[in-house]
Amino acid sequence: MDDILQRLLAAEKEAEALVTEKSADGRRILEEARVASLQEQKEAQAALAAECAAERERILAAATAERDSRLAQSESQLSAELEQFRGKVDAAYPRIVRRLSGME
Repeated sequence: MDDILQRLLAAEKEAEALVTEKSADGRRILEEARVASLQEQKEAQAALAAECAAERERILAAATAERDSRLAQSESQLSAELEQFRGKVDAAYPRIVRRLSGME
């Protein structure tokens, strides 16, 4: 009977040791998975940030090109209007001078 109890105690100790070992293995595996998950999350965030930066640069370049195009168009239109105004002033200048000098 003593022999059976000794075997049961030994089996129980072995089982406890095995449970302790497997629990430690489980905690280690869980920690490794957590670290790997955090690393993957950091990599995904970095990739997303790079993608966002590239998209922002693309949008900014398109907006800058649109602005430059509109400015050039406005400058061209204003230049034409200025030339028309100068033509009108130049045409009216002799008459204005005559009126101001009392000759008309």
